[in-house]
Amino acid sequence: MFPIKDEIVHRWVRNLPGPNTAIVSLLGRKPEGTSEFSFYSFYGGLDSPSEYRGRLSFQNWLDRWHKGLSIQVVQHATYDFRPVPPEVLAAVASDISRLLAEGHTVVLVDSGGDTRTGQVCKYMEFLEDTRSP
Repeated sequence: MFPIKDEIVHRWVRNLPGPNTAIVSLLGRKPEGTSEFSFYSFYGGLDSPSEYRGRLSFQNWLDRWHKGLSIQVVQHATYDFRPVPPEVLAAVASDISRLLAEGHTVVLVDSGGDTRTGQVCKYMEFLEDTRSP
């Protein structure tokens, strides 16, 4: 039914850095308006009631299937391939700073992990670790 099967998301979640992880999601809409959550069995922050009918939110999905990990989701819905608005960059940076200060491991995600995530990292003056694992 959904292009990205739950088992793939379960594997991704099981490989997150551990308990006390916070996911800061920039997922929102593709340029033509399609929800980036339409590929999953859960819905996101910009989705309308008609789009999430019968589906759990991303947070509720994680709580249902991975409750023991206590993963917190913070959503800042954005549009793929568009600049992140300055007020959203500031809000994301504020949330990331707060979560890090609270001792969370923060995982920042968008659909490709480059354009919007890159904008946030540049805004926060984060440097990429290019060392091989």
